[in-house]
Order: sequence, then structure tokens, then C-alpha cells
Amino acid sequence: MLEDILRSVPPDTLAHVLQQNQHIVLATLHKFKAYRSFGQALNDAQQLNLSNNLGKLNDFFKSDDGKAVVDMFGSEFIKFCA
Repeated sequence: MLEDILRSVPPDTLAHVLQQNQHIVLATLHKFKAYRSFGQALNDAQQLNLSNNLGKLNDFFKSDDGKAVVDMFGSEFIKFCA
């Protein structure tokens, strides 16, 4: 039933609702093992700062430093999977 509801909502509307209700997103992400493992790989200060600044992630990913970090993560993950 929930899947049918989500399919009927336009992606832009769903994105807007999720941006306005980030606590729902965080609660859902905590259910995923990869998200928990990501958090556990960070120290306490990093976890807290990231959680308090989720709204800045988009700008960070667009920055030169952010692109470099994502590129390094992607490259290391590809090596891990090989």
C-alpha cells in the first residue's frame, strides 16, 4: 500500500516533503545497515557535526573539496569491490 502511495506522488513533491521533514529521513536511514556502518566509521564529533548540518551536504558535494572526497570514496569503493 505504501509503495502505491509513493508511486503516485511526483518526485519533486516527495523531495520537498522529505526536505521539510528531515527527522523522518534520519529515522528511516537509521534502519539501513550501510547508514549505521557509515556513522560508526565516523568519530563522535564528526557524527554530531554531520547530523547538525545535513542541509549543507548539497553545497559541500558541489564544492571542489566535496567533489574530491566523493571521487576518492567512489574510487576506493570500486577497488574494494574488485
